[in-house]
Amino acid sequence: MPVPKLYLDVNIILDVAFERGSDHGPAEEILSLIEQGEAKGFLSAASYPILYYFLRKHSDVKKANQFLNNLRKLTKTVDLTDEIIGRALLVIGDLEDAIQNVSAEVCEADFILTRDKEGFKNSVIPAFSPAEYISGK
Repeated sequence: MPVPKLYLDVNIILDVAFERGSDHGPAEEILSLIEQGEAKGFLSAASYPILYYFLRKHSDVKKANQFLNNLRKLTKTVDLTDEIIGRALLVIGDLEDAIQNVSAEVCEADFILTRDKEGFKNSVIPAFSPAEYISGK
């Protein structure tokens, strides 16, 4: 059976970084699955400045960079290309969600993991929360 490709929305990573409420545990479990080789994780290059912004608001540069370097080693980065931006700009709505969605398509993800499923309601790739994904395994 092939290893599933999981595209991670920014909010999933923020749940882990800030140990946010009940979403933290399932998000952490997703990263553990990736670390153990039971899934492949993908993240857009566009996600890194967003994550850095929030990490820096709550920690210093060294900790923010360390967190992002660990994340980069754990996941594969989907380059932000002109094609992705062009396709995302054709979508009416949230540009960041559109970039995430097109990036998931480009890396041929099997699933998008997000807490904002509404932002991916028109996606050809099924979107689940981490808890939903884990409970379906």
